[in-house]
Amino acid sequence: MPLVEKMYPGAKVVITHDANSVDALEKQLVEKYGKAAKGFNENGGLWVREGKTGTVYINPTSVAFNAKIEGLEKKKTLEETVLEETMHAIVGPTIEQMSVEQQKKILSELKSIVKNDLALLKRVEAKRDTYAAQDKSAKEVREEEIVEILSAVVADPSAVNMTLVSKIRVVLNKIMKTLGRKEISINSDSSAIKILYVLN
Repeated sequence: MPLVEKMYPGAKVVITHDANSVDALEKQLVEKYGKAAKGFNENGGLWVREGKTGTVYINPTSVAFNAKIEGLEKKKTLEETVLEETMHAIVGPTIEQMSVEQQKKILSELKSIVKNDLALLKRVEAKRDTYAAQDKSAKEVREEEIVEILSAVVADPSAVNMTLVSKIRVVLNKIMKTLGRKEISINSDSSAIKILYVLN
C-alpha cells in the first residue's frame, strides 16, 4: 500500500481469522470509534483513521462466508476487500467533504459507466442495503457504493475495456482533485495497470 503509507505514515493492516477474536475486536473498535466500526464482523473489512495514520482491518473468514451466502453472480474477493478499504483511505476523506449533491452526482456517473455490468450493480445494491440496515448515515452508505464500484473495477482491470478505464480515471481525478496531491492524480489511461498501481 505505498500510496496509503505515503498519505498515512505508519499505516498498518490487521488480519483476524478467529471468530471470537473478530467479535472481541469489533466490540473494541465500536467502543473506540463509535458506530462507524459497527458491522466489521459481518462486512469483513474496515478502515479507521487514527490521527495522521490509520489501520485496515480484514477478516478473510467473513469475506469468504459472505461470498457464499450472498447468492450474487459477481462475488467479492479478498483482494477486492483489501483494495476497498485502501480506497476508503485514499478517497474517503474527499468523499466525506462532498455535499450530498456532489456525492449523488459522482455515484450516478459511476453507475452510468458500469451500467452494462448488471452483476456489479446488484452487488452495489446489496452493499447499500446491508449498510443502511446497520444504521449508517446516508452519506456513509453513498461512500460505500462509490468505493464498491471503484474497487471492483480497479481490482480486475483486465476485465474492462479502455474506454471504461478512461471514464473511471476522470471520476477518480474529480473525487481527489480537492486533495491537491499530484501523486494521486492519474494522468494516463493508456494502461489499466497504471490505475491499479496508483491505488494499490
